[in-house]
Amino acid sequence: MRETAEQIKLERSLDRYVEQKAEGFICKLQAVKSDPIGLGLYARTKMSYTDSPAPAFMLKRM
Repeated sequence: MRETAEQIKLERSLDRYVEQKAEGFICKLQAVKSDPIGLGLYARTKMSYTDSPAPAFMLKRM
């Protein structure tokens, strides 16, 4: 099946729309420090102790 120029244009437009909505949603979740699907836990288990950032209480003392 060949895609017409109109189909390609529509697909690109939908791609941008979904990407913008997803980024907006992620920003809202980050603003309220929410992790509804547990990605933070996954990331923390994949990082070594030396790779992980300093805890907030340690940064206040520095």
